[in-house]
Order: sequence, then C-alpha cells, then structure tokens
Amino acid sequence: MFRKGIFSSFFLFVVFSGVSPANAGLILSEVMYDPSGSDGDYEWVELFNNSSSTIDLSGFSLGWGGSDYTYGSMQLDGSVASGDYFIIGGPSSSSANGNPVFDLVMDFNPGIQNGGTQSDGLALFGMTSDMVMAGTIPIDTVIYDLDGNLAGLIGIDGLPALPMVGDAGSGSSIERLDLAGNWGIQSDPTAGYGPLLYEQVLTVPIPSTLFLFVPGLIGLFGVQRVSRRQPS
Repeated sequence: MFRKGIFSSFFLFVVFSGVSPANAGLILSEVMYDPSGSDGDYEWVELFNNSSSTIDLSGFSLGWGGSDYTYGSMQLDGSVASGDYFIIGGPSSSSANGNPVFDLVMDFNPGIQNGGTQSDGLALFGMTSDMVMAGTIPIDTVIYDLDGNLAGLIGIDGLPALPMVGDAGSGSSIERLDLAGNWGIQSDPTAGYGPLLYEQVLTVPIPSTLFLFVPGLIGLFGVQRVSRRQPS
C-alpha cells in the first residue's frame, strides 16, 4: 500500500504539472514587420524568457500569416537565458529597423505580413516547424491591425482571437507592454530591451504542481496511519 501511494503521488506530479519548467515562460515580446523602406532582410522578432531556467529553442518555431500561421514558418535554434531577450531576423541592421543585434540571423522569407486590409498575426509554437499545421494551437501569438481578424486567426486557447494591437506602420514595431499580454505600437523600436525586464516574475509551474503533489503525500500518510490501527 505504501508503494502504491508513492506511485499515485508521483503520477499526479508528472501528469498534471503541465509543462517542463525549462519550457515555461517563453513569449513573444516585439515584432518589426514593416521596416522603413524595403522589408526584405530587415524584419525581426524578439522573444523573452520569463522562466527561471535557460530555454533551448530547438523545440520551438515561429509561424505567421493572414489566414492561418502557415504562410511562413521558421525553425528556431540557440538558447535564451532566464530573464533575457532573444532577437531573430535580419541579416541587415540599420536605423531603418531599429539597429537590432541579432542572436539568430534568419531571413523571414516569405516576409511577415504587414496588416492593412485585415488583421495578420505571428505565433510561437512549442514544437518544431515541420509539425505545425493550419490548426495547430500556438503557445503565444500577437494579432495586429484592428481591421478585424476576419480570417479567424486562433489564440492560445485554439479559438479565434481579437486583434491585440493596431498596425505599426512603416518604421515602427509592435511591443508587448506587460506580462498580462497588452501590446502597443513602438515608434522607437527597443530590440534587446524593454518593459518586460522590469516585470519578470519567473513563471514556472511549481505552485500548481505542489497543489497536486502535497495532497497526494497527505493522503499517503493518512493511509498509513489508518492501516496501523487495524488489528493484525
């Protein structure tokens, strides 16, 4: 009975902990999709690691589009330290796109769509790019241009989401303003720094894990006390 109790508690710990702490807290933080002048070679995306651990990006990918997130895709690589930003794009950097210093040099081809007639979006997936399909649910997304998301781009719940920010316009970026998911237009792009550095809460799934694990231990020792009272 003691072994059974341990197994039950461990099972709850593994199955219901949600995600690995190493993968918790990776989010989109800024997107430059319409640099001044030509977009080619100048677009970039910034990620932020709000977890307490370094995150290996080899299991993550980006997708973007207007009807779904498969118009363009990109497999990520490298790692991002806890509480740090990671910038993907280029290879060109100038005042036209905010002078970013790239952590991963990758050309967005086809380019990230610019909004306009309807909302477009960019999504972060917790899987490699070859596994992403039109209906795959992202772990984070930003839908921009308030013209309506007529195509029904989905959010992290798998349902069509409301646009989160307006159209940045040439030379501006869209930037995540807080961990609650509010976005704004940034006329002076802030690649590699920004408001999330000052709001980091080191998101890891420990509280929910303990919520399930501790009651399992209580139940385990409760069973042992009852069994000892029974006559031999």
